[in-house]
Amino acid sequence: MDFLNSGWFWIAVIIVAGIIYTTIERVTSSSNKTKRYIAEVQSGGPYKKVADDAAALNAQVLAKLDDVEKRLAVIEKTLTDIP
Repeated sequence: MDFLNSGWFWIAVIIVAGIIYTTIERVTSSSNKTKRYIAEVQSGGPYKKVADDAAALNAQVLAKLDDVEKRLAVIEKTLTDIP
């Protein structure tokens, strides 16, 4: 069993162990990244807040447009009532 005392054998064992560790780590990391992405998409992600903010802003704009329409209706009624 002289090969166990050989430095080249242990260098090869360390290299193979490193390759195996790196492969397992990358597969695990990729799997976790995919799980995080799926969870983020299912929860609405960062765009959900943007969409909610836009919906609130749209509601405000519609309210202001309704007010403008009411004012225009009053002006139109006034103009049609003038003989």
